[in-house]
Amino acid sequence: SRQKMLMETASIAGGATIAVFLVVIICIAAYIHCKRKQKELRS
Repeated sequence: SRQKMLMETASIAGGATIAVFLVVIICIAAYIHCKRKQKELRS
């Protein structure tokens, strides 16, 4: 049925959005972590 297909597409899109969101958060966290490490090495 068409509604089932729409639901599956929506859940896949939602999952992809969450995955991208998580990757962005991880990248920002890693960036901040590296910046802090550089500060510690200099001082």
